[in-house]
Amino acid sequence: MAPRRASFRPTFRNKANFVSSAWTGVLKRKSENSTLYRLKNGVLDISRKWTEHLDATESNSKSPLLRLPPEIRNRIWEYTVGGKVLDVTYFQRYRSRRYVEEVTTISKDSFPQHSHALLQACRQIYAETALLPFSKNTFRFEREQAFEWARQLLKVQQNLLEKVHIVTHRAQRLYGWNETGSSKDLYLPHAFPISVFPNVKQVVVEIRRSACHDIDAAAHEGGPNAKWSSKQYRTRVTSNMIALVDHIHEEKPDARVVFLHTNLCESNTETGLTESEYSDEEQADDSDNSMSDAEGLGEE
Repeated sequence: MAPRRASFRPTFRNKANFVSSAWTGVLKRKSENSTLYRLKNGVLDISRKWTEHLDATESNSKSPLLRLPPEIRNRIWEYTVGGKVLDVTYFQRYRSRRYVEEVTTISKDSFPQHSHALLQACRQIYAETALLPFSKNTFRFEREQAFEWARQLLKVQQNLLEKVHIVTHRAQRLYGWNETGSSKDLYLPHAFPISVFPNVKQVVVEIRRSACHDIDAAAHEGGPNAKWSSKQYRTRVTSNMIALVDHIHEEKPDARVVFLHTNLCESNTETGLTESEYSDEEQADDSDNSMSDAEGLGEE
């Protein structure tokens, strides 16, 4: 998988020392010799074979698995490393009173242990599978900071991310509602950086909090949303769902956008989960028809 990303953020007391030591480490690493070679796209170049590896390379090429037709091998690789929903997590750890470590990585709970060890089996298997985890899996993001993981990927890896799953525990936070009265929502590009996923084909947006929860939260915070009725809330959420779809389709007209709604405050709901999809035809309908796609957002 992609490398784990970690960065250290200084506290306000030691910023100058932190910057100085960070650059010292960078210069030291650049001066060190490395035996790793990369292709122009940044992927490891495994075509270079050292003398001590020749025997192992020849032996591996004769294995029954690698002697299968390429089409069959590719199906095996896809079944092995694909078909999963991988959670991209973000968290902070205080290493000391002076440094905070910020980490974005793939949660280990997203896949069975050693499920990607196949990539380390031999050079030929690595060459055939190195990019499959990016093209054959769905990546789920629950925090805006987690998108930093995708920003740090190689361009060739970003180009392979076709399925993205966004989770929000508060619809207001995800859609970045603009309370200033401006007709243009300036927060959507920040909430979902579509440019990081140049070839995305499907975006699933999962809302895990229903209307009554967000209204209660707004009342607790003393915000203007506290005065909204459930119907007003649903209307606002629906309009922002359409705005998010417009934002995605502006960059990727062919991308499929699916909304999943979890009815956490509906105790009599059997499944608690409904699905709706927006297409260009549905966006052309009037607001009454569009409201039917917002089922599960805390109707009374």
